[in-house]
Amino acid sequence: MPQVRHERPTGFIGIWPEFAFMRHSCTPNTSVVVVNRYMLLHATDELPAGQEVTVNKLGGAIAAPLAARQTGHLELFGRPCHCSRCQLEQQVPEEVQEQLQSVHDKAQVRVCHI
Repeated sequence: MPQVRHERPTGFIGIWPEFAFMRHSCTPNTSVVVVNRYMLLHATDELPAGQEVTVNKLGGAIAAPLAARQTGHLELFGRPCHCSRCQLEQQVPEEVQEQLQSVHDKAQVRVCHI
């Protein structure tokens, strides 16, 4: 957990075709861990039979407000995100969205100075 220890995060490079077919969600029902050459998915809750397995493909931007997540998703996939979280947050009044963005920006500044 590099971010917890305030170390620079490291990524991983690999080819996992099955992962590429999984749908992104801003509220994923799995977490991903890479150990050596293996990618492991862990369900974050009990998954009923037939429920779609979703993953976070935005990395740390998953904690950002709607506008930042949408920008990241657009850059990665060429289209906005339509997950349930994004659809719900689109219904939040503009003023509240701006306040959330402001709080997020202030938190980012504090993290950068640690």
